[in-house]
Amino acid sequence: MAAFLILSTAFSQTQPLYRQTNASLDTRVNALLKVLTLADKISLLGNNSPAIDRLKIPNYNRWTEGLHGVARASEATIFPQAIGMAAAFNPDLLK
Repeated sequence: MAAFLILSTAFSQTQPLYRQTNASLDTRVNALLKVLTLADKISLLGNNSPAIDRLKIPNYNRWTEGLHGVARASEATIFPQAIGMAAAFNPDLLK
């Protein structure tokens, strides 16, 4: 058991902080934001984001959002526009 703990500790120390699952989410997010370049961050803003190989971030296509659910998969569900309703900051108006 001690050998496992030593090996797992050594392994986690070789992993970048943003990939260490034992670290808090805030810590991991902040660590990732520090190593992403401005160009990386811009490339991740799109719906179809390229891989960032040096950080082992795979490419992905996340064509989903809160209004339509999973879109472009033939039919999509349409929900009330929560962003517009929330922007009113008026619970009575919302009702």
